[in-house]
Amino acid sequence: MRSFGRLAMLAASALSIPAFAFAQDAASQPFAWQHGAVNAAITPTAAADGSQIGGTSKLELDTAGLQAAVTGTVVTNTSRDSTSDAPPVVQAVGDPGSWTRAQIGVTASADGPIGSKLTVTGNDQISQSVSPYAPGGVRQTLETQALSGTVAATVPVNPKLDAKMAASATQSSTRSATVDGDDGSHLQTADTQVSGSLSYRAMKGVTLEAGASVERQDADLDGDTANSASYSYVKPEALATVTPWHGATVKLGAEHAVDPLNGANYMALANLSDKPQDLRIAPDHAWQYRASLDQKIGAASLSAGVTQSQSGTATELAPVDGGQTPASVALKKKQKVTVAVSLPLEAFGLSDTQLNSQATWRKSRVRDPVTGAWRRASGEAPREASLNLTKDLTAADAKIGVSGKLGTTRDFYQVNQSTEVRTAPRLGAFFSYAPGRTSMNLSVDGLMGGSQQFTDTLYNGSRNGSVSGVNSHKANDAHISFSLKREM
Repeated sequence: MRSFGRLAMLAASALSIPAFAFAQDAASQPFAWQHGAVNAAITPTAAADGSQIGGTSKLELDTAGLQAAVTGTVVTNTSRDSTSDAPPVVQAVGDPGSWTRAQIGVTASADGPIGSKLTVTGNDQISQSVSPYAPGGVRQTLETQALSGTVAATVPVNPKLDAKMAASATQSSTRSATVDGDDGSHLQTADTQVSGSLSYRAMKGVTLEAGASVERQDADLDGDTANSASYSYVKPEALATVTPWHGATVKLGAEHAVDPLNGANYMALANLSDKPQDLRIAPDHAWQYRASLDQKIGAASLSAGVTQSQSGTATELAPVDGGQTPASVALKKKQKVTVAVSLPLEAFGLSDTQLNSQATWRKSRVRDPVTGAWRRASGEAPREASLNLTKDLTAADAKIGVSGKLGTTRDFYQVNQSTEVRTAPRLGAFFSYAPGRTSMNLSVDGLMGGSQQFTDTLYNGSRNGSVSGVNSHKANDAHISFSLKREM
């Protein structure tokens, strides 16, 4: 593949920075200058469920008035078997196939006159993936390179008012081909955005922000003007931050939120030989309203947030001759409520023990491209909840704990099939050991429970037709992950 050489170079650069870790005592730090220091580290990473492994390296410079960092990352998933028992539509959403991503990024910020600040970022990311399932049953490879950069400046107008200005640009190139090497398509996208805002500290504990940005996204497939498109958006935004009492922060915000164009979805629709005129693909967007409360009481904390999106678009699978394709549909509303609690249990007689819990509720209404009815978005989990109980074994330089997840149900929709996935509650355990500069982490997810029940409902022709059959089967899922880190 064309990008293997570039991917290897990025991987090498990401992992070749020497690993250093400096002592906590500033006086004993090597490479220390009067106005700053250099820090570097390599960190191996692994997802809690064992689905991803990789590493990150970082080189930092922090001097008076100037902070800079270079970061390199390589991440790959532990490829799942494409013949898994899970139905294709579930695999396509829940298991993206095998992929590797590498990126190198640069960030720099500098203090200017009259308290101003300038920040510059740049990023180069390369990814390669093999999709386990695709329309027509043909597995696809995707190679993507994305270059992005941002320049932002903050200038104080007076003691209570700051002006912020920013500009960003992203260019992406995606090539697709079948696994057997047949020629595919070449998609080029660009995203340019300019924004400006004002931040006003109205009184102690009250900050008001308002601004707007103009964004344009362009797409070009194989240099064919018939398969080119441009999308322009004006995105106003307002935010109020209030500290009503000690330890509390309340935020109220509203904005026109726009997601980046999904290149794979755009290519799937644009490559159709007989594309229906009423189908289109565009960046998902909606008017979004947010409210949140964060409360800290000593070592305990509580956070709650509500987000509502409405009058926008979402992406679903729509019918075409001989199959289905991703397409934009109307989004009537989407709601999300999240509550998180962090609580030390010493008051309950459990010393060095911490309880962390989070619960999320979701509800949405999108226009079904097959039936025309309003329904929940495909693959959305109505509710999720997790709980971690951690015991700090200080004398042994270790931590041990248990984790639990609430069961949930999700529905996935295709043109001629719907799949219900019921996941049972699951219990896991974890252990970490960190003597000195070495740390070890072991996690077992799905120690008990966690089984999944798949129920496929098949239809004659499409989901507008009669039911032709129902298939059901069960699968168990457990993951073990291990990581070892050494600071040098």
